[in-house]
Amino acid sequence: MFFHLGPGKAFLSDKNSRLIRTYRGIQKNVDAVIRILETHKNERDYYLETRQIPIDVRDDIEVAAWFIFLNKTGYNGLYRVNKNNGFNVPFGENRNARFYDANNLHACAKALVLPGCPPGEVRVPAGARRGVPGAAG
Repeated sequence: MFFHLGPGKAFLSDKNSRLIRTYRGIQKNVDAVIRILETHKNERDYYLETRQIPIDVRDDIEVAAWFIFLNKTGYNGLYRVNKNNGFNVPFGENRNARFYDANNLHACAKALVLPGCPPGEVRVPAGARRGVPGAAG
C-alpha cells in the first residue's frame, strides 16, 4: 500500500522484522542489495542452501537480498516459517523467475527516503522479536 500511495510522510511497521529489515537494506544501500542478488542462482539446491542461512545475525543489506531472493523463487511468493522461525517454503520450480528488477528496487529505495525521515528510520515495532513474524514481546 505504501508504494502504491506514495505518501509524503509515513511510518512503516510490521511484526515481520525481516520485512522491515529488507526495507532498511534497500533504503540504506540498494546497489549493494542488487550486487548480492546478482550472485544468486535460480536452482533448487542453491535455494535450499540459501533458505537455511541463519539470516537474523546478518546486516540489513544481506537480509534484504535473502528475503527478496527467497520470496521470488519460492513457491507462489509465499512467506512462511516454522515454530523455530526457519523459512520453510519449498522451491517454486519456476525456471523463468526474475528474482529482482534493478529499476524497481531503485524506485523502492527512492520511495523509502521520505522528507524528514533519515536513512534507516523504517522501524520494527516495539512488540516484535528479531526475526519472528507475528510474535509479540
